[in-house]
Amino acid sequence: LVNNKARTLQGGAVGRITQQFAPGLVRDLGYSYELGIGKTGGALTYSTSYEEFSPDYDPNDLGFWPWVNYRSVEPELNFVKYKPKAPWQRWGIGLNGEYSRVIVPDHFFNLAMEVNTFRVLRGFNAVGGSIRAEPVLTYDPFEARMPGRLYEFPTNVRYEAWISTNYNLPYAIDLRGGYRRFYERDRKNMWVVLENRVRPNDKLFFILGGYHEFKDEDVGWVAFSDDDIILGRRDQWTTELSLEGSYTFTNTLSLNADVRHYWSRAQYVEYHELLLDGKLAATGYNGRYEDGTSKHDVDFDAFTVDVWLRWNFAPGSEITLGWKDNIFAREGIVRQDYFENLDNTWRSPGINSFSLKAIWFLDAGSALSKRRAR
Repeated sequence: LVNNKARTLQGGAVGRITQQFAPGLVRDLGYSYELGIGKTGGALTYSTSYEEFSPDYDPNDLGFWPWVNYRSVEPELNFVKYKPKAPWQRWGIGLNGEYSRVIVPDHFFNLAMEVNTFRVLRGFNAVGGSIRAEPVLTYDPFEARMPGRLYEFPTNVRYEAWISTNYNLPYAIDLRGGYRRFYERDRKNMWVVLENRVRPNDKLFFILGGYHEFKDEDVGWVAFSDDDIILGRRDQWTTELSLEGSYTFTNTLSLNADVRHYWSRAQYVEYHELLLDGKLAATGYNGRYEDGTSKHDVDFDAFTVDVWLRWNFAPGSEITLGWKDNIFAREGIVRQDYFENLDNTWRSPGINSFSLKAIWFLDAGSALSKRRAR
């Protein structure tokens, strides 16, 4: 990052390349880069960023990156009023956009615009919300699971609102909810997130959270049938409960834990053939076995426990002892009773693992300076 002397303007760039070598593997050099420039000082700020990921960019040997073969530009404009005036301590409003294209073959991908706002009260309680619109038909290059094939994504509007209470108090909540309306049949998404933040004392802190989302007539890839690409229309429910906690023994020794249950189920109601122009058409594919049961209905659970004991034995240096317990369950029977489903998950086999990680920060510059001073 580069700033001007007054630190009111900022610019930056990031570049990456990937190349894989293996016997019999032929892979072109992949690249990605990001550029950005913006005004960062004052009440009115604005910025523009550009990113591009080539079709052959693949960093997944060393990490994870799901989307490639696109370029995107994202402008942003924000105004924040910092001077308190009853009843607000500060407030702000923002406007941002996104324009994306597929690189190969060159094709329009997405256009979106969003306006958002927030208000912070004198007591540090806050409220906010946003409206995001995709006002024209867009084209998803990933859902078809075949390079060069696009799925015509319908126009839609997403509404979201949130409330956050004062984090300085022993108990605080974050509540967020949203609704996304697609202008295609009765398709819609609804979700709600609730986090209870509890700090009984200076050493103990934990967050009890819950998330639920319902997607009505969501569309996604199902299968390849002969030469056809089949997309399915499904009702999908996703529920997640989590407990995150930390206990600080000393300023160098702490214990962190994360317990999470993720439950997602999908029930298919209709199937379509994806046409060459990206539209959906009727198909003879019924997605059922000979006994009439669905091939694609799914009920997936993940119950995970992560515990870390971390000791910072020197500045920038630490030793971490970790324990993980993971249970994954998947079946074709869609359940709606949470506790029945949880009991079924616990009966599935789990995977336990322990890890020990040590990081030692060596300040080579300081060590050389001390050696020269002698």
